[in-house]
Amino acid sequence: MAEIKISELTEATSTNDGDLFVIVQDDITKKVLKSNITGITGDGFNEPTELTINSGAVSVSGSVKWRFHSIDTEDGIASDDLDTINGGNIGDILILQAVNSEHTVVCKDGTSLKLQGEFSLNNSEDKLMLICVAANVWHEIGRSSSGD
Repeated sequence: MAEIKISELTEATSTNDGDLFVIVQDDITKKVLKSNITGITGDGFNEPTELTINSGAVSVSGSVKWRFHSIDTEDGIASDDLDTINGGNIGDILILQAVNSEHTVVCKDGTSLKLQGEFSLNNSEDKLMLICVAANVWHEIGRSSSGD
């Protein structure tokens, strides 16, 4: 069975096929149940839903496998650390981006987040992609510091 690398999905084309979301990459087709993907309609993701840091943590819930969230600092302060992501099931994919460029979210490498060093989401164009490997444990797949 052919495997599609998560990092290649940004270049994939996709279509809506009933209850399935179809991703085609390099002539390889992968079908995913839409019920396993959050924020998806037609042939793409909706705007991300917002999470707000509370005492260094955010929580994700539900059984969807793909999640896209914007993240904001607690009480809208200028900078806040994200140490913990509660929830998730093994194999879940989570994409985070800053709510806006005025609030920096510093993602910390530690117990809950296993990162290639800390990463600041200091621009709304920055992204961090994670995979859940155990209860409340998320490993970095990739990051993009696209903003100025």
